[in-house]
Amino acid sequence: MSGRPFSDSETRAGTGACLIGETVRQQFFGAGDPEGEIIRVNRTSCKIIGLLEPKGYTGFGQDQDNVVLMPLHAYQRRIAGNRDIDNIYIAADDRTPTSELQPRVEDILRDMRRITPDRDPDFAIRDMTQIADAMTSATTTMT
Repeated sequence: MSGRPFSDSETRAGTGACLIGETVRQQFFGAGDPEGEIIRVNRTSCKIIGLLEPKGYTGFGQDQDNVVLMPLHAYQRRIAGNRDIDNIYIAADDRTPTSELQPRVEDILRDMRRITPDRDPDFAIRDMTQIADAMTSATTTMT
């Protein structure tokens, strides 16, 4: 990543700061340095504070660099107009298997949503490693 991450005050206040992916940089700035520039996301102004490391495409063909990240409160207040969260993407470091991370994430979500262990969760957790393995298996079978 070049530039800087969000500051604590930007995160808390929901200011219009953003990080952009490589595809967004190329589309709007070519090879130029976008840091400090202002872009509009819907009707919201957003000052670019950094450029994310390029990630390329997923196995499903989705461009992971066609992204604009902003503090959650800024997105909720300025773009979504509500506090709903549809998806959370979590990446584990190389030393942590996703099978170890998944129950910890479930515990955190249950705690935040006040869901006792005797009740079914009102959310779903999907391990992309398992999905990728299933796709590989299916592709191998078809081949």
